[in-house]
Amino acid sequence: TSSESSRSEEEGNRSICAGRCVCLHAFSQWATLALESLLLHHGLLSAPLSVLEKGEKEAEGGERVREALRRSLKGRRHQDVREILVCFGVSPLLVHRVYRLPVSVCCEEEGEEREENEEEITRCGSPCAALNAIEQRKINRSLFSMFPPESSSGKTQRVYIVVRGSEQLLSEEATEVEGVSKAKEGEITLEWSHSGCGRRMKEEGEKRDEESILMRLKQFM
Repeated sequence: TSSESSRSEEEGNRSICAGRCVCLHAFSQWATLALESLLLHHGLLSAPLSVLEKGEKEAEGGERVREALRRSLKGRRHQDVREILVCFGVSPLLVHRVYRLPVSVCCEEEGEEREENEEEITRCGSPCAALNAIEQRKINRSLFSMFPPESSSGKTQRVYIVVRGSEQLLSEEATEVEGVSKAKEGEITLEWSHSGCGRRMKEEGEKRDEESILMRLKQFM
């Protein structure tokens, strides 16, 4: 199915299967759905943004960070973005939980090259498309089961978004940072997985990771 959820045998890993070719635009949609789910899970949102009244403080804060994440990915090349880190804590230097969203998307050119050089035919390079309403609902259900909404704990908590990728991502909306503080409660990797080129791109991505930089978006909630 297009968004079957599964839990890795290794604690701290979560995976949702896309069931189709994934482009960066679709990944951007998925990442914003994941962000909203995590905001609900940590009690920074009392309800989904779609049902909150415009003008409410939490609605405005949630919309700001969601749009900042969208803008950081808009118009980018697939090879420029490696990972999204959603960090919850009192400040960027005092983080208690980090969620890693690795970027693994398809590229039509790479798909055609693979088909020429390998006997195995994959879905890499098949037409990508934005998430439709059915796919979004299935993804939200999977996220809800993994990270159920919780009431606010009452303690001071903020969310910060860090993007790992090439220098081309630098903009007025992001600040380069040396690293992310170690999370007191650990890290969870949440992956939107798919078959085909994802495996190859991860291998190629390892070669580019050494040149990656970290950028923290200036918008936070």
